[in-house]
Amino acid sequence: MENQIIKQNEISDIARIAPDAITNNQTSAQACLDFGEKLLEMAENRMNDEMDEKLRKYINKSRATVTTMTERRKPVTQLFDNIRSGFTDLERMIDPKVPGTPANRAQKLRDNYARMKLEEEQKRRREAELKAQMEQARTRYRDECEKELFNFFNNKTTQAINRLISLNGSLELSNFDAVSAEITSFDCNFPVSELSRYTFAVLLPSSLSMQEIQEIQKSVLEKGKALMDQYSFDVSGQKDSIIQLLPSKYNELSAIEQQKKTDMEAASRRQEEMKRKEQEEHIKQEIARQQEEQRRKQEEELKKGQANVDGLFATSAASMVASSPQKKVKVRKVVTIKNLKGYADLFNYWWVGEGQYLSKEELEKVFKKQISFAEKAANQQNPDFIKSENIDYVDDVKAK
Repeated sequence: MENQIIKQNEISDIARIAPDAITNNQTSAQACLDFGEKLLEMAENRMNDEMDEKLRKYINKSRATVTTMTERRKPVTQLFDNIRSGFTDLERMIDPKVPGTPANRAQKLRDNYARMKLEEEQKRRREAELKAQMEQARTRYRDECEKELFNFFNNKTTQAINRLISLNGSLELSNFDAVSAEITSFDCNFPVSELSRYTFAVLLPSSLSMQEIQEIQKSVLEKGKALMDQYSFDVSGQKDSIIQLLPSKYNELSAIEQQKKTDMEAASRRQEEMKRKEQEEHIKQEIARQQEEQRRKQEEELKKGQANVDGLFATSAASMVASSPQKKVKVRKVVTIKNLKGYADLFNYWWVGEGQYLSKEELEKVFKKQISFAEKAANQQNPDFIKSENIDYVDDVKAK
């Protein structure tokens, strides 16, 4: 086998060497322990220079015994180390965590593919969101332009109707021919020139190009043709209703003028009553016109609302497709230090979130390298100390 863990003769060597090495080391260790316990018992009762020298010799002898025991077991432990190393080498050959193994390279390929899919997904999501935002901006700007144009025509319609009502209210027997002629010749067509030179006052959206804005304005102005027809219809209706009543009004004015010659007070009441009825009729017609305008406006808004809902569902569907998570893909954030100052920021973040709550023992393990560096600096030929009220240096005394 190419990747043989241990040779057969090495197993025989372990079986031959190990028993003697274990027996001899056990004997040496026990003898050293027994002698040390007796020596410590005497030293603890009476410590002097002579006893200090005996302890020194015992310590040196213990070191020598450890060296001898190490030499005895080395052939055995080295064989076991070879076996363990052989097993770990076989494991490392297929371990996905070890760089260069087929499994590791396969994992990298999968990671790169997953990253590419994630980036494509994020790109699709951004494009879908941008598309939705642009469509919302277009819809909002178009609605505001249509609302402005609708109000413009509504005001013009109201002005024209009020002018007709004013003319009708100014009719007297003395000016009847002139005023009725003005009413009859009143132009009910909306001036085309006003629509052609109309400019919108709606705030221009920064997210749309000037070309898109101009196209929206053009499409909205095209709807002005229908509003022009509605203007003509409403104004003509008011004009026709006034013209139909002109003969009866003339007769009424003539009767009032005749009555003035006999009963001034009765004629005045009759004239006031005529004006009151006309005013009520005008109010009724205006209410009906406004209700019809409101109905048409609600229908238009309902159509727009349905179109917006359809667009929203379409955008949501596209967003759902773009943002649907991939199966068996794990995405997690990893920290990358951009420059050396980042380590200080990282330490501060760790200290606030976790470090300050650890025990002294746990912190000594975490800062083992830093503590060793500070101790090395303090014990060099030209010692350097950290000057801080939170750190102290103590002498660690050991006999040589």
